[in-house]
Amino acid sequence: MEHFTTFGVAGMAVHRRLLIPVLLLVSSTFIYSTAAFAAELVINGDFELPVVSNDDHPQGWTTYYGQNGEGECEANGEIQCNDGVLVPGWDVFWTDLLIDQQELKPGRLEIQNNTVINVPNAYSGEQKAELDSHHRMESDDNNATIFQALPTCPRSAYTLTYAWTSRTILPHDNDVRLVVGDTIVRVHTLNTGWEEEEYSFVSDDLYETALAFASIGDSTTKGGFIDAISVKGKSSLNIADCDFDDPEPI
Repeated sequence: MEHFTTFGVAGMAVHRRLLIPVLLLVSSTFIYSTAAFAAELVINGDFELPVVSNDDHPQGWTTYYGQNGEGECEANGEIQCNDGVLVPGWDVFWTDLLIDQQELKPGRLEIQNNTVINVPNAYSGEQKAELDSHHRMESDDNNATIFQALPTCPRSAYTLTYAWTSRTILPHDNDVRLVVGDTIVRVHTLNTGWEEEEYSFVSDDLYETALAFASIGDSTTKGGFIDAISVKGKSSLNIADCDFDDPEPI
């Protein structure tokens, strides 16, 4: 499997289908039954890795490049470079470059532990992700997009669950879009505490499905939190587990 030569979110699509236009759309979806032989397809969906150590980061947070990270660290200070440690499972991009320039420029994801003051603790475990990030030196827009190419079977049913909460009460400050495949399926703005979401979908004819969360609100470095991301269903990592019967909608 080529790593980001054929994949991308809101920039390069699974098997070269362009996804950028869907970041500007909101569309309706159908709900389908959950596939049998459910496996967990998301890697590091609760952002427990890398571990944010208070010995190294007394403020309780830091930023990391995703698996697509490359080149020199652009963070302010060597401590934020974290010796080249990357977030397991996730690719990370700067959102504005995806939308405006269709550029797959590696971004940095902020991960917080439960010692950060005046913010909610993680929904699950000890850490959560904040998508309005830090440490982008050449721009004041620190909105980040996180992406995984999920190993889905063709024409199979899946259930996505995750939790989100806004950090501030300011309009347009916490906006997060959820993209599944080539469609925006959720738009989150404001709430008053963690909410768990569920979304059921049927994959297309490919063996991967794009999953992305994109922060596109005002970039104040205080934005939406995401945690406990999970997608359950049949995995294409074992082709024998895939079948090609069209799932029946509820």
